[in-house]
Amino acid sequence: MIKHKMTNTRLFTIWGGMKQRCYNKNHVGYPRYGGKNIIIHNDWIDKNNGFINFYLWANNNGYKEGLTIDRINNNGNYCPKNCRWATRKEQQRNITKTIRLEYNGEIKTITEWSEILKIPKGRLVYRYKNGYNIDKIFSSPRTWKSEKQSNIKGVIYNKRQNIWIVKGIKNNKKDTYIKSFKNLEDAINFKNEYDKKNFNP
Repeated sequence: MIKHKMTNTRLFTIWGGMKQRCYNKNHVGYPRYGGKNIIIHNDWIDKNNGFINFYLWANNNGYKEGLTIDRINNNGNYCPKNCRWATRKEQQRNITKTIRLEYNGEIKTITEWSEILKIPKGRLVYRYKNGYNIDKIFSSPRTWKSEKQSNIKGVIYNKRQNIWIVKGIKNNKKDTYIKSFKNLEDAINFKNEYDKKNFNP
């Protein structure tokens, strides 16, 4: 086994998230990945050197900070021939072009549903990729008592930048900045998932 000392890197997080989606039945994304028999290339989950193999492939195939791993064929597995590095915009475009969803007896692409229902395409993609059932994917946005209050501890509106800031436990410190979002629903969804993964009783 190669000791890589890279557990705190972004690539390690991407690799770990990929495994969670495919093999952890309790993960929110499992129904869309492991639940549909999507698996990971053997070299990338090798007991001894899985991450190192993934790391070498990533750096030899265009990985840069800010890019995400994208499956070219959304019905295919995580493997060298079916994966690439893409911006979030490119990844969403790939999804919206290939994913067709049935709703109220009609089958359309995410882009088409976005235009018909007047729901932002990014929100539909987020819900789809995170395993929401079909009714929740197409549900109307949440409503709150105030536009500037989330009513969720750790999700705070920043008036000056017009963004939602998520705070949580990081490096054993509470109320630490984690990430920011333009959309409140995205901030709350992220906060819920972050707290599940970083629960500290």
